[in-house]
Amino acid sequence: MKYGKRLQSLLQDSLPEWRDNFIGYKRLKQALNKIVPIDGDPLFFSRCGCSEHCSRCDVPCEVPIMLSAEQLGSLFSRRLAKSEENFMLLLFTEVEKVNAFFMEKEEEFVIRLQETKVKLEKLQEIWGTNLELSQEIIEVRKAMVNIHGEMVLLENYSALNFTGLVKIIKKHDKKTGGGLRMSFIQSVMQEPFFATDILTDLVQECEGILRQLFPHSSFNQHNEKPISYDRSIAYSEVSQVFLDDDDVMRICRNTMAAWHIMRELRKGSSTYNLFSFPPFGLEFDGSCCKLAMTEKKKQYQH
Repeated sequence: MKYGKRLQSLLQDSLPEWRDNFIGYKRLKQALNKIVPIDGDPLFFSRCGCSEHCSRCDVPCEVPIMLSAEQLGSLFSRRLAKSEENFMLLLFTEVEKVNAFFMEKEEEFVIRLQETKVKLEKLQEIWGTNLELSQEIIEVRKAMVNIHGEMVLLENYSALNFTGLVKIIKKHDKKTGGGLRMSFIQSVMQEPFFATDILTDLVQECEGILRQLFPHSSFNQHNEKPISYDRSIAYSEVSQVFLDDDDVMRICRNTMAAWHIMRELRKGSSTYNLFSFPPFGLEFDGSCCKLAMTEKKKQYQH
């Protein structure tokens, strides 16, 4: 399935408050389509940004508007035509939107998880090992399933948005003849939404608690890190406890769908690639991308 259709399908089933916070892939494609080479020169926008005739152009160039250094960072050293600048501005705006949402949700999960742990500890002091006898523990179970499910959705959110950014900058380079992809992706890899270490640790901690709350589920059959096994079976088992709760069941369905999507995104290549997520089930520390960047630079030098 193409990325745009996969994203649209996910948005239809996603939590309502999440829908507007994915990258506007369709808007980015529309902005990209407005970048039209002058006089059929596919390299125009990447080679030149002047407003008058010059030795590199036989026709007048579109008048450019300069982006500030703060907006561009260290990615660009050339002037941009207005239509291309509009695209890049939208692209950076989308990255900022994704970052803001990711950091907000990550902070929220830290707080919610801590609050739920405190409630659980108090119940354990009262009920000891007879937690299943407590109505309050049912609410704690529900809260923990919701938190865990939303954390997995945020992992999926990171993967989907990264994939979309890679695809749109690839389309940009193909259309304009530019070579921004490597620099742009290198920059994106430094963004908060790409750094999921804290989120992964939270998921692990949450799963440890789920093992206590659901001792007979398949969660207790795995001690690996969260990304290294498919938790769909365990989640399907846990969801059976909440068949009468529509909100929890929706989280369960979305979470299992998210695992499927992440598995698809990480599937495939036998080698690491700078422009894709690592195969599902492998640790990722960025070293594979650094190696790919080095190899790409060598290619450009020859």
